[in-house]
Amino acid sequence: MIPTQNDWNVVIVGAWNPGIFTPAWLGANLFSNPEIQIEFALTPGVPTRITGDGVIVVAAADRVTLAPKETTVEALGKAERLAQKLLELLPHTPIRAVGVNFGYLESEPGAELLERFEDPDTNALSDLGATLAERAVVRTVELSGAVINFTVSRKATELRFAFNYHSDAGTAEEARQALDGKVAEREAINRRLLSALYGLDLED
Repeated sequence: MIPTQNDWNVVIVGAWNPGIFTPAWLGANLFSNPEIQIEFALTPGVPTRITGDGVIVVAAADRVTLAPKETTVEALGKAERLAQKLLELLPHTPIRAVGVNFGYLESEPGAELLERFEDPDTNALSDLGATLAERAVVRTVELSGAVINFTVSRKATELRFAFNYHSDAGTAEEARQALDGKVAEREAINRRLLSALYGLDLED
C-alpha cells in the first residue's frame, strides 16, 4: 500500500475571493521563499496552481486547497501551517469548515480482501447488462476526538482508502484552531485502522 499524492491536502471551505491569490501576493505574504511556480490550466474555469515552499495552493470561490508535493507527515504539516497563516492573513473571510485529507492505494489486494467489497446486487446488475465500474463504502466515525469521513473504493482490482478529518468552523479563527498540528497523530490513526480492518501496511 502506498500514499496517493493527490489525496493529501488541507481544504478550507468558505466564501473566498480567488483574485487575492496572485503569485505576487502569495510570494510576498504566504510563502517564505519568493521563488514560486505557476501552472495555468488549459481548461477555462479551472483555478491556477501556485507552488511555493513545497506546497501547491489552489484558490476557488468556495474553497482553498493547500497540497504538499510530498506525501509525508512533515510536508502535510507544512501545508497545515500555511493554511493557519492564510487564515490569519484573511481573518474576515466567511468560513464554514476545514478538512485534513489523506489517501492510500492498494494495487494488489488479495482475493479475500477484494471479496469483502462485493455488492449483494452485483449479479443482478450483470443480468441487466450493467457493468459495475466502481463501488465505494463511505462511513463517518468518531475516533480519538476526531470526526473522520472514511471512504473505501474499489475499481477493478484496486482499492483506494480516503480519510477526511472534518471540523466545522464558523470563523477563520475557529478554522485556524482546528488545524491543531495533529497531522502525525492522524496519520498514525490511518495506519492503525488500515492494519486492524484490512491487514494493510504502508510500503517502506
